[in-house]
Amino acid sequence: MATQIISRARRLPEILITVAVLVLIYARMPERIIHGFLWAEDVTTFLTQAYDLGLPSIVTPYAGYLHLVPRVIAYLFSLMFPITRAPWAFAIVSLLITCASAAWIFSIARRVLPIYVAAIMSLALVLVPGNGEIWLTITNLQWVLAPLLLALIWEEFWSDRPRSTVRTVAIVVFSLTGPFGIFFTPFTLVGIARRRRGYGYLIPVAIQAAMTALYGLPLPPNAHAPLSYIHYPWLPEAAQHLVYDMFLLPGIHHWALAAFALAAVVCLCAFSVRGYACVALLALSAALWGIGVVRTGVWTDSVVAWYGAGSRYFYLPAVFIAWSLAIATSRSRYVSMRLGAALLLLMMLHVSHSSFRVTRYPDTTFTRTPEGWRVVPPPAKGWGRVIK
Repeated sequence: MATQIISRARRLPEILITVAVLVLIYARMPERIIHGFLWAEDVTTFLTQAYDLGLPSIVTPYAGYLHLVPRVIAYLFSLMFPITRAPWAFAIVSLLITCASAAWIFSIARRVLPIYVAAIMSLALVLVPGNGEIWLTITNLQWVLAPLLLALIWEEFWSDRPRSTVRTVAIVVFSLTGPFGIFFTPFTLVGIARRRRGYGYLIPVAIQAAMTALYGLPLPPNAHAPLSYIHYPWLPEAAQHLVYDMFLLPGIHHWALAAFALAAVVCLCAFSVRGYACVALLALSAALWGIGVVRTGVWTDSVVAWYGAGSRYFYLPAVFIAWSLAIATSRSRYVSMRLGAALLLLMMLHVSHSSFRVTRYPDTTFTRTPEGWRVVPPPAKGWGRVIK
């Protein structure tokens, strides 16, 4: 009896994190949970191909790589539920996966970091500045699972935890869900060299790389020639949109000095921590932001920012910057840097709270036709499909 009580008490923090994520998401976008929510590719790609192709849809690439988790969700749904239940089912499943991802990250981090740092790292999944684009849709689950994938890779190669079948399966599955296993390959390779094991984790990465090489990454219609990015103002844009917009509300004049000062403080906080974890997180953030700039292809037409075009490409940089600062609050060698990191986290939270606005899209419509159900999800009628 006593053992059961102790075991339940140990799980209490993870339960509280799960509840916190539920409350935060509901507070920010209650209509998506109450009425359900489908996003464009949920219908045009995952649902349509689940019904048309059946089981082979699970290994059908989209956008140049595999999306294992969304594919499995769509396929299982097609077997068990009527099509009209899709908005609610997809939103609830996405919510549960987001909660589980945050709780798992917390469980990993709390073993090596103070509990408040672990809580910040887990809640960063739903508290960083954003416009709601990635939440509660299976299309964008890859973004929510990517931080967990990185945490699992760290636990596999750098922690003292014993090897786990669950962890192994999770790393493989998440590496086959989106391209992030490819982006995290340097961490995997360093871990393999350190432990002299884990070579099998390169297999799903190789599969995704082969898919990308075979099918290619689709570029937007306004994509620029690669050499044109030599003229892109990388430093000013990074200072403004990757740093300044994360910590101060956008739209303030004379931002340049503040932007570069903030960038300097963020870097100082990272370098003040022994080891390379915080610096690596910042480098990864900058790399993912750069990839996002190229992938959106809109930098001559509109603002690429977390509140503008390509918002999803700022999600992971924001999460990893928050992680770096959270670690610095407890592991920095200097009290001033610990306080500075804590202040920056509060500033990021203020921006997120003050500027978070979820676009209210019309509900998905279902119309019975002789050919089947015509499903029209947001953001526009052009995403409608007939599903038999």
